[in-house]
Amino acid sequence: MGAGARGVRFGLALGLALSLLVNGVASGATSRFVSSPNHWGSIIVWGAWTDFSASWKQTRSSVWLFEDFGLTAVVRNGKDCGVAVCEAWDFTGNVKFYDASNVQVGQTLFPPIGACSSGASNIRDRVFNRCRTSPYGVLLRATKLKLTWGVWIKRKGNWLQVWSATKTVAI
Repeated sequence: MGAGARGVRFGLALGLALSLLVNGVASGATSRFVSSPNHWGSIIVWGAWTDFSASWKQTRSSVWLFEDFGLTAVVRNGKDCGVAVCEAWDFTGNVKFYDASNVQVGQTLFPPIGACSSGASNIRDRVFNRCRTSPYGVLLRATKLKLTWGVWIKRKGNWLQVWSATKTVAI
């Protein structure tokens, strides 16, 4: 068999494998949603409740594949905090994957700023989103994931983390 025929066979095998992987992600994906509501935070004379949530699609193949991984924070009535107190805002979030022995598996996922989906909120709320739409693979030995959210306010040139939450859930 010539090198050209081997290359064609390899290309067909690779195409079939990728097709199975992509179709497996689309057809076998499980949608997940978790929330961590009612976190109180205050700065000077202003305070508010904040609700955190996360949503994603996960598929088990040769690795765990996560798609549309979104982290959200909703600061209820956050727009009521004027610039004299709340000069600027920032939202941080990440996801860590762990095995049954609590050893981190793979790298920490830091979704970029952006929304995976739209949602309704009060016109006075401040809504923050981070989203990774492209697939993210994690070894199958991962059994749980830890979500971390943080909302920061800049006051007199200093950044203060006013709200934060963490939540660990089984994969």
